[in-house]
Amino acid sequence: MRMRAPLVYIILLCMLFSSCHRQLLEEWHYNKVSIPIQIDWDKSNIDPQNVSMLFFNKHDGTLAATHYFENNNRPIQSYVELGEGSYTVVVFNELPNQIKNVSIDTHTTYSKLQAVGSKATSVSLPIEGATYYGLPNALASVIVDELKIDADMVYYLQQMRDSIALWPPYKHPITTLMGLEPMCNLSLFKATIHIDGLIYARLPALFTIQNLSGSYQFAQNEYGFTPVSYQVNVNQRQYDANSKINGILSTQFSLYGVLGGRATVAHQPSDSPIMLTLNIQQIDKERTIITRHYDITKLITFTELPDGTILIELNLTDTEPLPEVKPEGGGTDSGFETTVDDWEVIEVPINN
Repeated sequence: MRMRAPLVYIILLCMLFSSCHRQLLEEWHYNKVSIPIQIDWDKSNIDPQNVSMLFFNKHDGTLAATHYFENNNRPIQSYVELGEGSYTVVVFNELPNQIKNVSIDTHTTYSKLQAVGSKATSVSLPIEGATYYGLPNALASVIVDELKIDADMVYYLQQMRDSIALWPPYKHPITTLMGLEPMCNLSLFKATIHIDGLIYARLPALFTIQNLSGSYQFAQNEYGFTPVSYQVNVNQRQYDANSKINGILSTQFSLYGVLGGRATVAHQPSDSPIMLTLNIQQIDKERTIITRHYDITKLITFTELPDGTILIELNLTDTEPLPEVKPEGGGTDSGFETTVDDWEVIEVPINN
């Protein structure tokens, strides 16, 4: 009997130790962990109201989690609860459909995630067959290619949960989502057109550009290949030095970009060149409309700005002067300005 009791104790101790391992604790208590987040928007030159974060499974690209929070200046702006796994993280400003003329469908895979523009509700003197999009507001993003969370990391982070609040200066091993710096994804089109006889033009003129992109693809860091058109009113006129007749029209506006690559026309189809159409209403009583078409595919240049924006520049000289006309009312000074209402405004139906 004396020998049997110690043997029973040994068996019980072995069963006890064999049943106590960390995996059970992880299953009960440590299946998720709080990851600290801090986004620095300084380089993008935007100050968003909200921040969106999409977490995609690294192995198949499916959406695993979403996290949204209000932008703030705290050292740690938010926490996201994640379980074990490998994730690709996409961060962008505002909520998915909060940016004007920028729509982001989160019900998709990482490789297909894109920002898409919105059709314009009205245009003036529409070109047959063209699809017009509205000018987008700023979009900036940053992608974390891989955020890996394993069992050891989950256990350690849970043990150190209270210490995370000390970061910085406490250096926590999981700072992957700290100090992220989004950059702007869209383009800025800047154009100057020199025209002789500019004194005979009313403003605003109409500036329509065709066969540009209306979407941005996050994973590929490229613009979509579906061609769209943009239209703006040009109100800026500056006469040449020592001239009161000749001068330049200038404008700049945001858009998605050229087809395909962010800073190249290499992907532009030969049968769909980038076309600029300029409509000018003259100062005569009849308000004669002069229309000029330019293939600018090989005339534009690209520069990446410090905030990530692709600057597309056009400097063009029209070799054909505007016709000389007698000003309405008989004066010699053009002095005539028109308004958007003076152009023929066409409502463009939006297909849902």
